[in-house]
Amino acid sequence: MSAARWHPGWADAQVDRDLDDPHALHYREEWLTAGDVAREVGSDRFSRLLELMETAAEPPELRFEFVSEVRGLDYVAEVRGEQNPSVA
Repeated sequence: MSAARWHPGWADAQVDRDLDDPHALHYREEWLTAGDVAREVGSDRFSRLLELMETAAEPPELRFEFVSEVRGLDYVAEVRGEQNPSVA
């Protein structure tokens, strides 16, 4: 999270505990533009996040909330040019 704040277009980030599930965390980043989000999804930092997600005991939920739509791993695949996105 602290590394994100040095990337162009970063606006905010938060980590919250889930009150209903003590084993769950919610991590949120806000970016100024859709282009900033796309650049970040293509970054090495995001690659490391995907690797971390693959080690999770349960498949994590990944959501990109834009003003006009909500996307998931399909957005990652689109930005990165991958055919079949997956998180183990």
